[in-house]
Amino acid sequence: MSNLESKSVLYTLQKLLNVKITDTPIGQGLILDPRTAFLVSSLSGSAYLENSIYPFSTRGLLKIVSSALEYRFITGIYDGYKPKYSPILLSKKREYLFKGNKIFVPVEIENENHFRKIIKKNLNRSENENILVLKIDKSKKGYGMEPYLEMISSFYFSKNGYITETQVPLDYKSGSPDFMAIKQSQIQNENCLRTILPSGFNIIELSMIRMFPSQEENNNTEVIDKDEFLIGEAKTESATLEKQIQKYANYEVFENVIEIHNNNQIPEVETSSLLSVKENNVFFKKSSYKNVVNKTKQTEFSKWFSGYCKLYLLSNFTFDEINQINKNLFGNDVSSEKDLINIISEIDINKLIKLVLKKEF
Repeated sequence: MSNLESKSVLYTLQKLLNVKITDTPIGQGLILDPRTAFLVSSLSGSAYLENSIYPFSTRGLLKIVSSALEYRFITGIYDGYKPKYSPILLSKKREYLFKGNKIFVPVEIENENHFRKIIKKNLNRSENENILVLKIDKSKKGYGMEPYLEMISSFYFSKNGYITETQVPLDYKSGSPDFMAIKQSQIQNENCLRTILPSGFNIIELSMIRMFPSQEENNNTEVIDKDEFLIGEAKTESATLEKQIQKYANYEVFENVIEIHNNNQIPEVETSSLLSVKENNVFFKKSSYKNVVNKTKQTEFSKWFSGYCKLYLLSNFTFDEINQINKNLFGNDVSSEKDLINIISEIDINKLIKLVLKKEF
């Protein structure tokens, strides 16, 4: 539990993001630009204090599909074939998400009633939407903090050139991994993408381009010369990871499995890689062991993942704009999820990014 206390969370994330610490009435926090804050909320479940009873988090709102290797839509960014919780639509109801700096505050609580008492006692303003709170329930002794570990994994691997993801189940048999880190040349070497995003990023950032436009060109010159597929499982309690790790290995797509812990110095399973925290520093030990990979299945997964990325890019548009794109391509209105799949199958990623940036339509 030592790395899952408020001070340790604060200093670990401060080092990882290279941001400043400030004081607030409910404890010390990190000053985040609105874009980073949006990511923090989406990945960790941290909530904006727009309401002391029901703070608002974007976690879970930016999902698209229910499993890999297919496009079975679930309510999230899209509701059926129409955008619902895409950043551009969230801005209509919650404009504050996209404006002004936020302060991220990890707060230790005994329970929900204790949390509400803290807010009521220390925050007198009726509107505190620029404060973003990560609740650390001490009574759970680390349980429920897996999303925090997923978040630091995402930031760490994104900074090291990977596309990261924390939301997609594989299939019923293999289960739901907490984390994926992928290097995929077909996506990351696209010229248009390299001008607006660094080489590594979380996949939901593809849906945020329009709401958080780059102030200057990114000048990313890194070239991915070899694809890589990693998968991870986060644990904050003592339950063994061995059975789940074996399922991921048996999926035959991912070269390495990563154990994500808060304080371990060695992985539980000898063949695993390890991402952990020591003295508020995130570190990664990569295993030399390689899982057996089915190249045909990995190629199929890679192709699906490219289309999945394009669905996030497509969510930068309103429904009327998506409908117009469909009319331009096929001469008819969008009427089902199948039409969205047809769009991403027809348009390459460079073309789609140009549409998002309004360089051509």
